Amino acid sequence: MAFQQVHHNFYRAGQLGLGAELAWPLGPGGQVRAVPAAELIHRLLPVARQGLEDAGVGTQEVDRLLAVIEARAACGQTGAVWQRRTLAALEPRLGRERGLAAMLEHYLEHQRTDDPVHTWLVPSGR
Repeated sequence: MAFQQVHHNFYRAGQLGLGAELAWPLGPGGQVRAVPAAELIHRLLPVARQGLEDAGVGTQEVDRLLAVIEARAACGQTGAVWQRRTLAALEPRLGRERGLAAMLEHYLEHQRTDDPVHTWLVPSGR
């Protein structure tokens, strides 16, 4: 792949997260084509597993870490998505400044549990 395509992928993923369409060499003969980020993750998980195992990472650790990535891609909730959804739920009742502060408070509470972000519930806007 050309550097320009990789550069574009980097910024598209940063802007659109799992909703990004990324250029990737998946076509016949390595032809580059557009692939949804979540699909690309699903396709690359076996490659990541092999690389981690080849690097000596234990099977249980590999299973645990890749399960988090797979579940996050499947449900579509990344940290950024959770933050946007949470703020959207809190802001109508609390206003922008207090909504942001409350979102951060919820974030810190969740972070302390060590639960993956895709399992975090969005607080009710009530």
